[in-house]
Amino acid sequence: MPASFPSLENLLFPYVEVAAFMVGTNLYLLRRIFPRPLSSPTLATVVLVVGLFVVGLGFWAAVIYSVFVPGDASTVAVFLAANSMMAVAGAWLIAVFLRAEERTVSATGWLWPGTLALLLVGNELLMGSAFVVAIGGPAGYGGYGAIALLSDGVGSVWFFGAMFATMVAIVLLLPLPRPERVALLGFSLTSLLGPFVSLDPLPAALGMAAVMGGVLLLVARELQRAPTAGYVRTSIGVLLGFGTMGLGEVLALANLSVLGGSFPFALATLLVMGGEVLVLARWAFGLPRTPTTPTAEHERSFVAQEISTASGGEPAASPST
Repeated sequence: MPASFPSLENLLFPYVEVAAFMVGTNLYLLRRIFPRPLSSPTLATVVLVVGLFVVGLGFWAAVIYSVFVPGDASTVAVFLAANSMMAVAGAWLIAVFLRAEERTVSATGWLWPGTLALLLVGNELLMGSAFVVAIGGPAGYGGYGAIALLSDGVGSVWFFGAMFATMVAIVLLLPLPRPERVALLGFSLTSLLGPFVSLDPLPAALGMAAVMGGVLLLVARELQRAPTAGYVRTSIGVLLGFGTMGLGEVLALANLSVLGGSFPFALATLLVMGGEVLVLARWAFGLPRTPTTPTAEHERSFVAQEISTASGGEPAASPST
């Protein structure tokens, strides 16, 4: 059985439980970053979310290290990585004391969306790689071992399943127009067929082509109905995503890569999924916001109004938000 699709015994326990817990944690963090109704995430929230994602990266890296180098040192590494979330709680408390809840992230830059996309996809990638090497063992990862392991991790059911749940959650959390949401949900369906590329490439390619064809038909029909500029941009993104994954799959089937047949498909998958999270996060951070907590400006405005009212004058006009 290929590493990307383990046996039923390995699929059921304990890996699926751990994967479900990690996916649930990621969805909770996404809910904090993109609350409903959508409001601007504070720097305190960003410190908490980014810190927990960084802890996740360290934990999965420690798990992979423990499989390759079992012993006391790797056990300590896993223990320290698992308990480092206490440091995140401490950093969050410090941020709160420094009034980070009164400041919001930039709505115009790419720093926070890029950080979120990198950490989110990186966690899913290392989780898939950790499960692959834990189930199949470290043998066979010599030479280009790290790249081969990461390729197998991307092509595994663990990575694609987690990314499918994550992408669907992001699309449902954001206030997207219905046509754009349908196109992006259809695009996410290709993740369900990704693990079968290593198991049986040709049927998997045909299945992904069928899904892509169905989504493209929906996109073409919507484009004939005087679509909005946002839908046109979404359609272009979906087409680029399909094209990139299709090219990676063709190169994998042709076995043209010196690093292994699965590497082009794995690289294309990482680029497409990371790009989708990046673009959606950047779009969401740039939306008009309603502050969830009083900012210093709002507090000063409130005090000014109270002083003006107490002195018998007209209430001071509050600054626009």
